[in-house]
Amino acid sequence: MSEETFDIKYGLIVVDAKGSVYHFCGYETEPTKEMETDLLIELHEDPEFNYISSSLDNKTMILEKATKELVKYFRKKYNKGSVR
Repeated sequence: MSEETFDIKYGLIVVDAKGSVYHFCGYETEPTKEMETDLLIELHEDPEFNYISSSLDNKTMILEKATKELVKYFRKKYNKGSVR
């Protein structure tokens, strides 16, 4: 079975007011508004993300585009197999 390659070039993050990253989602293409909406729906519907979704609702966390530095950091982690 061959490994699937994924070239992360862009990302969306959920951050709190202090700038702590709680969630990263990488993309090969620049995320569109539709992709942002899809991610928000996933964060709200998946019980694993309950804390994040309630924090987004309370506006104590926000969804925003990841900086190039963060994308580079998470791409390194992904390539090492330490993120799923």
